[in-house]
Amino acid sequence: MNQPEINVGIDTSKGQLDIGIISSNQFSCASNDGNGITSAIEKLLLTHPDRVVIEATGRLEFPFAITAYRAGLSIVIGDAAHGGYLAKSTEKLRPYQRFCTHVLSA
Repeated sequence: MNQPEINVGIDTSKGQLDIGIISSNQFSCASNDGNGITSAIEKLLLTHPDRVVIEATGRLEFPFAITAYRAGLSIVIGDAAHGGYLAKSTEKLRPYQRFCTHVLSA
């Protein structure tokens, strides 16, 4: 039996990473600094994700993306505008950041 893909979506801001693992309906936050990034990647490595999609936000995503790549995670940098357009078009009532992590990892 095939296992479902594990996709992770990350919404990026200057101070925080909002992380969503949709297949298990898990959401968490980490600070967007060295300690937070390291902690988030250690937790993600335990889930063995197929891919990690992070929102492109004025290069704020680079420290996480580079560290994740070096740790062996399959990382994709996605255009933030597309996630926002999709969120608006579906008129979801969830908080925007949580929905973006859902959209990015779908």
